[in-house]
Amino acid sequence: MEKKVTEQIKQKFIVLQDKPLEDGEIDSFGHGEIANSVIEVIRNAPRPFNIGIYGQWGVGKSTICKIIEGRLSKEEGYKVVYFDTWKYERDSFRRQFLITLDQDL
Repeated sequence: MEKKVTEQIKQKFIVLQDKPLEDGEIDSFGHGEIANSVIEVIRNAPRPFNIGIYGQWGVGKSTICKIIEGRLSKEEGYKVVYFDTWKYERDSFRRQFLITLDQDL
């Protein structure tokens, strides 16, 4: 009986990490397709414009943003600034955003 339990514990399993995927990593949930759609909007929309990505916690918003960042940063004519609002949730949003923007540009 103990041997069966030990064998069951040794079976392989997959652990998903709670971190955004980077461009090129295995995307099982179709985030790359969403990112491609957003990139097409960015390329073709009249300037100026804003894009908001909304969704519940854990649905892949950060992954979509990271894929967009990875792809557009390789293209000429685009500069991507990624601002993590959670990192500065206890600070002045406007101040930290402007500091990050100044550093990245």
